[in-house]
Amino acid sequence: MDTIIQKIEECRRVDEATELLYKIIDKTELIEKAYKFAEKHHRGITRKSGEDYFVHPILVASLTAHFNGNEAMVCSALLHDVVEDSECTINDIEFQFGKKIANLVDGLTKIYSNEKSFTAALSFGKLLKFSKKSPEILVIKLCDRLHNMLTLDALPREKQIRIAEESLNIYAGIAHKLGISVIKNGLEDLAFKYLQPEEYKKIDDFINSHEQDLHLKLNHFIERVSQYIYASGINKNDFFIEKRIKHYYSIFLKMQKKGISIEEVTDLLAIRIVLKEKLDCYKVLGALHTSMVPLISRFKDYIANPKDNGYQTIHTMFFFEGSILEAQIRTIDMHRIAEHGIAAHWKYKGKDIKIPNLSWLEDIDYHNKIDEELAFSNYKDAQQSILAKSEILVYSKDGETFNLPAGSKVLDFAYNIHTEVGDRADKAYVNKKRVSLLTPLKTGDEVRIVLSKEPHYKCSWINDLVTIRAKKALRQACRNKQIEIDTKVGRAILREIFKIDKKTLSEWLKRENLLDSVYKVATNSKYLIDVVIRLKKYAPKILNPFLSSKRFIPQKQKFTNIVVYSNQNFKNVIFDYCCHPKRGDEIIGFSKDKNEVVVHHKMCKEAQEMIDYDEPMVFVKWTKDIPDSYEIVFTLENKVAALSNFLKILAINGVNLVQINSRTDKEVGATFFQALIEKRDSNFKELKDIIAKSCKLVEFRKYEDPYKI
Repeated sequence: MDTIIQKIEECRRVDEATELLYKIIDKTELIEKAYKFAEKHHRGITRKSGEDYFVHPILVASLTAHFNGNEAMVCSALLHDVVEDSECTINDIEFQFGKKIANLVDGLTKIYSNEKSFTAALSFGKLLKFSKKSPEILVIKLCDRLHNMLTLDALPREKQIRIAEESLNIYAGIAHKLGISVIKNGLEDLAFKYLQPEEYKKIDDFINSHEQDLHLKLNHFIERVSQYIYASGINKNDFFIEKRIKHYYSIFLKMQKKGISIEEVTDLLAIRIVLKEKLDCYKVLGALHTSMVPLISRFKDYIANPKDNGYQTIHTMFFFEGSILEAQIRTIDMHRIAEHGIAAHWKYKGKDIKIPNLSWLEDIDYHNKIDEELAFSNYKDAQQSILAKSEILVYSKDGETFNLPAGSKVLDFAYNIHTEVGDRADKAYVNKKRVSLLTPLKTGDEVRIVLSKEPHYKCSWINDLVTIRAKKALRQACRNKQIEIDTKVGRAILREIFKIDKKTLSEWLKRENLLDSVYKVATNSKYLIDVVIRLKKYAPKILNPFLSSKRFIPQKQKFTNIVVYSNQNFKNVIFDYCCHPKRGDEIIGFSKDKNEVVVHHKMCKEAQEMIDYDEPMVFVKWTKDIPDSYEIVFTLENKVAALSNFLKILAINGVNLVQINSRTDKEVGATFFQALIEKRDSNFKELKDIIAKSCKLVEFRKYEDPYKI
């Protein structure tokens, strides 16, 4: 770990923490004011370990100062828990310290609800929202989380696991996105220690028992590399070399991924060659590659193709005295960004400091309205984006480079170029070969997107995409399209109920201020009835005044899978085969001859044409109590009453047999039965186990095609 982290870990008293803080940063008037303000509001509060709580904000401020000496950030770190732990408000902070510091503290302050998981989702969303304008908040939050992890031993085991998982899955990912490897590695190793203590100990024991040999090997490698660098004409004062042993969690991941022992981890040992100029990096690379045997398959040039988090370094590996060792080559500015990430941009302001790409922050939504479903949805999207630490580098046909999360599809790439490119993506070519828009990409791929004249969306693809930008854009496009379709459908349903033309309906809707909300009629049966009740008063002025207005009220008509609301009577519901709607899909219904309702998928092209041709429509939705359907293939013992016993088992367990067929396979000499069964509120595994006791199951799968039933 970095030296600063070791010093932080050793501090347990206010005086020790204060001394460390003022060794890192000068005591300005504003910092001293924030120090005293925080001390006052934390007075008398202790942590679970028994130490004075005020130690925590001082050490968070010390870490923050180490990464960035910005006065406002250090003050905010000192004050970050004041609002949560005292009667002090954000307004009080703003009055005392100004708007900038108040905004930073506000972004770091949790939102509380009755449910802990909901609190986490809301607070995380708020943190990211504030970070869009002030990414400094994330640096303070990471310093806060790192110190919490350093003092996790005082908490109960259950809480240790929860905080460690969150640190590994969320905050280490944020540190990676911001390029702050010191914090990322620290959080990962600390989380690893609490989540998998036995595996951590195995690695720790190995490193400690082999420490002398490992360092000797590194020292020998450094001596040899230094000789080759001198020979290339670079002076001793123009570079320095650091050595490193791969951090524990990274070792563990490599072992897990490749199924190898720690002795087989090829990049366990590495050196960093830090030079003054970019050109010298390539000069050293040439000197080393011509003097030692490189492992070409492991060569990576992140100087020419930087990572999204600003990381720039050449990675190359060499066979050296029976081992494989890695050399990382970078400039001083690149070294700073590799260690301190975005904080290096603020702290050093070097001309070659590359700012990490923060577009992932812009892609994450946050809603002020406390909506539980939205909060968890956004939290999940954010987690997915942050967890995508591995990256791939792909190229456009013009040679432009794009960093994407590992596993990204062609359509992710299209949306990364521009929303319109994603919306209109029609065909794709990867390395000049025609592929699907959902083809996964890999590093080095060249991608070309062919656009259609008009946007077209496959809303079922949302969950197949990887990047938040693509998911968000496709979700919004589908939402807009659905509202557009629902508006047409809602109007068509109302016209069919009242038997009126488009112009008349528009006039009625305008009178009742329903023009902007008529789309709800297509999906909400209660809203449909409310709207009909509000509009029926206009009907007698055009239609026969002697007819009862009750005839307009839609009545509920229940069928096997579908509920219809209409003022007409229908005898049957059928599913059209052009789009194959599955249970749970968005659906619409058309009124046909013979008193039938024909159901289509809402996004079906044929259905869109029917809507545009003003085909009569009715309100349809799935029944809530649809039984779960299963298709099974099985064989029975060749004995009397085997089939009747099987059917008895089904009946006893409340299973309905919808259909059954049999066929005899002469080659294997057995009769196979194929059956479709239904059971309400079923549990897949339990039902499968029950049926398996009365037959030999060959296949057992969920059946979700109601139009075939």
